[in-house]
Amino acid sequence: MVKILLVSKRQEAIKGFIDALHAVDEVDLDVTASATDVLDQVRRQPPSLVIVDYHLEDMAPLDLAMELLKINALVNIAVVSTMNEDDFHEATEGLGLLPRIPSPPAAMDVTPLLGRLREVLGT
Repeated sequence: MVKILLVSKRQEAIKGFIDALHAVDEVDLDVTASATDVLDQVRRQPPSLVIVDYHLEDMAPLDLAMELLKINALVNIAVVSTMNEDDFHEATEGLGLLPRIPSPPAAMDVTPLLGRLREVLGT
């Protein structure tokens, strides 16, 4: 089972992406709107993947990614971003994040994301 934690305040707007994740039998998905909740959950029990939407109220997405890595350097993180690939790579270089998820994320983004996660996890 792959435990995924998604943090986004626009859950209704990305419903197709969320539904597609829920539809994968091997995925156990939790969704929250609070960066603080994500930090607490990662401290207690790190998921296989944290997906950080760029629409957050309590913390900038890349700041959250850095805080998550301070708690657990082995946590896999993917960020939903409006940046182009080059700018995203430049902004996140050295963090070890999974490839950028385009914004808004859609159902079709789930398969490549899970494929990359499986490569990282070696499953």
